[in-house]
Amino acid sequence: MEDITLNLPDDVLDTIRSEVRSGAYASESEVVSAALRLFAEEQDHQAVLDAIRAKVAASLADPRPPVSLDEARRRLIRTRVT
Repeated sequence: MEDITLNLPDDVLDTIRSEVRSGAYASESEVVSAALRLFAEEQDHQAVLDAIRAKVAASLADPRPPVSLDEARRRLIRTRVT
Protein backbone atom coordinates (compact mmCIF):
# COMPACT_ATOMS: atom_id res chain seq x y z
CA MET A 1 0.00 0.00 0.00
CA GLU A 2 1.21 3.48 -0.80
CA ASP A 3 0.53 6.72 1.06
CA ILE A 4 -0.66 9.75 -0.88
CA THR A 5 -1.54 13.28 0.09
CA LEU A 6 -4.86 14.81 -0.96
CA ASN A 7 -6.17 18.34 -0.67
CA LEU A 8 -9.91 18.11 -0.08
CA PRO A 9 -12.56 20.76 0.52
CA ASP A 10 -13.52 21.30 4.15
CA ASP A 11 -17.02 19.89 3.67
CA VAL A 12 -15.60 16.65 2.27
CA LEU A 13 -13.14 16.38 5.14
CA ASP A 14 -15.98 16.99 7.61
CA THR A 15 -17.96 14.17 6.04
CA ILE A 16 -15.01 11.78 6.14
CA ARG A 17 -14.23 12.60 9.77
CA SER A 18 -17.89 12.33 10.72
CA GLU A 19 -18.05 8.81 9.27
CA VAL A 20 -15.00 7.79 11.32
CA ARG A 21 -16.39 9.41 14.51
CA SER A 22 -19.69 7.59 14.03
CA GLY A 23 -17.86 4.27 14.06
CA ALA A 24 -18.98 3.37 10.55
CA TYR A 25 -15.33 3.27 9.46
CA ALA A 26 -12.13 2.68 11.40
CA SER A 27 -10.10 5.30 9.52
CA GLU A 28 -10.25 8.12 7.03
CA SER A 29 -8.53 5.85 4.51
CA GLU A 30 -11.39 3.34 4.78
CA VAL A 31 -13.94 6.08 4.07
CA VAL A 32 -12.05 7.21 0.97
CA SER A 33 -11.56 3.61 -0.21
CA ALA A 34 -15.28 2.88 0.20
CA ALA A 35 -16.19 6.05 -1.68
CA LEU A 36 -13.86 5.13 -4.54
CA ARG A 37 -15.31 1.62 -4.73
CA LEU A 38 -18.81 3.11 -4.98
CA PHE A 39 -17.59 5.49 -7.67
CA ALA A 40 -16.18 2.56 -9.68
CA GLU A 41 -19.47 0.66 -9.30
CA GLU A 42 -21.40 3.69 -10.53
CA GLN A 43 -19.10 3.93 -13.55
CA ASP A 44 -19.81 0.26 -14.31
CA HIS A 45 -23.56 0.84 -13.95
CA GLN A 46 -23.32 3.88 -16.20
CA ALA A 47 -21.59 1.78 -18.86
CA VAL A 48 -24.43 -0.76 -18.69
CA LEU A 49 -27.05 2.00 -18.93
CA ASP A 50 -25.24 3.52 -21.91
CA ALA A 51 -25.25 0.12 -23.65
CA ILE A 52 -28.97 -0.32 -22.95
CA ARG A 53 -29.71 3.19 -24.23
CA ALA A 54 -27.76 2.45 -27.41
CA LYS A 55 -29.75 -0.76 -27.97
CA VAL A 56 -33.04 1.06 -27.39
CA ALA A 57 -32.02 3.83 -29.80
CA ALA A 58 -31.02 1.25 -32.42
CA SER A 59 -34.32 -0.54 -31.93
CA LEU A 60 -36.30 2.68 -32.29
CA ALA A 61 -34.36 3.58 -35.43
CA ASP A 62 -34.91 0.13 -36.97
CA PRO A 63 -37.01 0.61 -40.12
CA ARG A 64 -38.54 -2.87 -39.94
CA PRO A 65 -42.18 -3.04 -38.82
CA PRO A 66 -42.74 -3.72 -35.11
CA VAL A 67 -43.49 -7.23 -33.90
CA SER A 68 -46.38 -7.91 -31.54
CA LEU A 69 -45.67 -9.42 -28.14
CA ASP A 70 -47.40 -12.65 -29.18
CA GLU A 71 -45.27 -12.90 -32.32
CA ALA A 72 -42.12 -12.20 -30.33
CA ARG A 73 -43.03 -15.03 -27.93
CA ARG A 74 -43.66 -17.42 -30.85
CA ARG A 75 -40.27 -16.53 -32.33
CA LEU A 76 -38.53 -17.08 -29.01
CA ILE A 77 -40.20 -20.45 -28.55
CA ARG A 78 -39.17 -21.48 -32.09
CA THR A 79 -35.60 -20.36 -31.35
CA ARG A 80 -35.47 -22.46 -28.17
CA VAL A 81 -36.89 -25.53 -29.88
CA THR A 82 -34.43 -25.51 -32.78
